[in-house]
Amino acid sequence: MPKSPLLPTLLLCAVAFALPLAAASAATGGTYVLHGTAYRVAVEIADDGQSLTVVEPNKQSLYSRVPGSSPAAYEFTNPTNGIRYGMRLVGEGEIEAYKPDVPDAAPTRLVLQTPAGAPADDEDAAALGDADGFDALAERYMERAQSDPDNAQLWTMCGAAALGRSMGSGIEVRRNLENAASLLKLILTDATGSPCADAIPEDVWAAAP
Repeated sequence: MPKSPLLPTLLLCAVAFALPLAAASAATGGTYVLHGTAYRVAVEIADDGQSLTVVEPNKQSLYSRVPGSSPAAYEFTNPTNGIRYGMRLVGEGEIEAYKPDVPDAAPTRLVLQTPAGAPADDEDAAALGDADGFDALAERYMERAQSDPDNAQLWTMCGAAALGRSMGSGIEVRRNLENAASLLKLILTDATGSPCADAIPEDVWAAAP
């Protein structure tokens, strides 16, 4: 069981995984990665700075600017469960994903990987393209994070790991899984085995520092 309170579910999973610059006019759109994981999302910011769109492999969410917010903040209400999510542009190439209705929860950090308009590398294309069974697994973990808020941080990280596996295989994916495992080991009271072996295999868990 995690020692610390929940972190926002990204997206979200979103999420989510995405921004900021101190003012909306200076904000940077592009591909963002959830800090410490392989979870990536595309972030699009309207020219007038009044809306922000988060694009994931299987969905997109339109966030509206919070009037008078500084740094610029955007909110979106999930029509399925009524939960509000926020994205705050806290610095150049950095976003905080948070839940407006849970102000004491630590935000999730997303960092810019590829600015909008820059040539996307193969991994970016894979991250934003079609996903396989691990994408569905990621969704299940994200749903679990919402239904089990006391352990939301744990399930969010498992979901991010599963989505990372949907993006491919090889050395980099394994490294990202080990990073996720290392972060989880910091918050678990019992880290003897992977809490989500279908997303983070036991051999990866054992190898992670």
